[in-house]
Amino acid sequence: MQTTLSLLIGSLLAAAALAQDVRLVDENGDTSVSSGRVEVLRDGVWGTACNPKWGMAEAQQVCADLGFPGAIGASVGSGDVVPHYVPIWKDMVKCVGNESSFTECSDAFDGDDVYQCGHEYDGYASCKGIRLASKFGGFGTTEGRVEIYKDGEWGTICSSGFDLRDANMVCAQVLSVASRAKQYYGSTIFGEGTGPIHISGLTCGSLSPDTIPDVLSCSRSDTVHSRCSHRDDVGVTCEVAGIRLVDASGNPSSSRGRIQLGQGYRTSTVCDRLFGKTDGDVVCKQLGYPRGAMAIKPAAFFGPGTGAIGMDGVDCSPNDRLLFKCGRFPEVQPGCDHNRDVGVICETGLRLVAEDGSVDGSEGVLEVLVNNQWGRVCIKGFTQAGGDRVCKLLGFNSGASSFGQYLGPNGDGTYPNAEELVQIPIVMEGLDCRGEEQSVFACSYGQTEDRRCNFKTAVSLTCDTAPGPATKELSMGEDMDKAELLSRAAELLASLEAAEKEI
Repeated sequence: MQTTLSLLIGSLLAAAALAQDVRLVDENGDTSVSSGRVEVLRDGVWGTACNPKWGMAEAQQVCADLGFPGAIGASVGSGDVVPHYVPIWKDMVKCVGNESSFTECSDAFDGDDVYQCGHEYDGYASCKGIRLASKFGGFGTTEGRVEIYKDGEWGTICSSGFDLRDANMVCAQVLSVASRAKQYYGSTIFGEGTGPIHISGLTCGSLSPDTIPDVLSCSRSDTVHSRCSHRDDVGVTCEVAGIRLVDASGNPSSSRGRIQLGQGYRTSTVCDRLFGKTDGDVVCKQLGYPRGAMAIKPAAFFGPGTGAIGMDGVDCSPNDRLLFKCGRFPEVQPGCDHNRDVGVICETGLRLVAEDGSVDGSEGVLEVLVNNQWGRVCIKGFTQAGGDRVCKLLGFNSGASSFGQYLGPNGDGTYPNAEELVQIPIVMEGLDCRGEEQSVFACSYGQTEDRRCNFKTAVSLTCDTAPGPATKELSMGEDMDKAELLSRAAELLASLEAAEKEI
């Protein structure tokens, strides 16, 4: 126990030492803040960190160094007048996410006062001023003692007057607007805090879809009741309503659709501002698609949602596993309404290749990913049930509206690009499904032993884009029998190799 305690104390002291090398400075020059210009200490002098591409990766590392649970915003420049004598200590700074401190992030500083960027590109960070502290040291993700950053230091909340509505506000601010409190505690179940007790008599009221979660915006008493002590520190356990994809009619879709946070009347959407491929990858992997996102669809491509705009300025790192843990703006900025709801199309191991080469539409030549190689499906034995299942695995709720033999780019049975097409293998024939399969490999199909199956007999498929019944399906998710997938993929690859030898 003594060894464990010593290690814990040592790690805390090390973290404190790191924090002394970086700070935030607000427009008034105050350094006891959770948001401001980033400065680092070198040779006893404070200087800035600049990069026109400064983003959440850099802000996250700064906030972590300072003891905050994460960043909620990052920006370049703010109009502040930086004194001319303030040096730039981190020129073109770049963090990748595996550094132990901000000082380890790479930069182009050479000590000769020759900079690739100036103070107009100084980095700013906004850190999350609320956290859940674990009983055993460190900080929890979904439960712990509630601590808030106020007046330049971390402190606790007294349980006097605290109720479920207040706990809901805490969880919504700590995690996301889709989170609510599972339970709250007015005792030391997560241990006694240290430092000041910032608040007593907290009264937040009910959360509405348009509420921006902020405990400090609730009615409260900053003069703490005399009976409040750290034995009364509030703790909470939060639960996060999952994310899902929905079609234009609001029906759940398996792999393509508008991102929806939460369920029931508490749903919210995600603004497309800054939302990119990395952010889409996090969403799709969280939904069970390990290959991530195939396409990002901004501007309410899947129709406008309802409820609140839950996230704006999303900026995930490749290491993030849950969307609600990604960086984002602390509140929704002007200009984000439901006409900017973002959607994604997840990579399922199936795709329809259109003549222009696009793979995110509703029609084209069917291709299946086998052993990291795309192959096509022979029309021999292909059934309507097989087409319906493929379309539903692709995220179209109404199945296939038509299928047939691929007749080339002109639709007349001529193939001017035959030399390219012959390089694409045919990996399946006789595809037929029952309707409940979680993967196309769980359907009935045959190996491509028929040499008449070639690029001229590939299946061309059109999926019905009309709204259908609500479904929740995966095609390449974690629920899939991976052993079966690998076994079948090996069989298909062997058959392809054998066919090539015969030719």
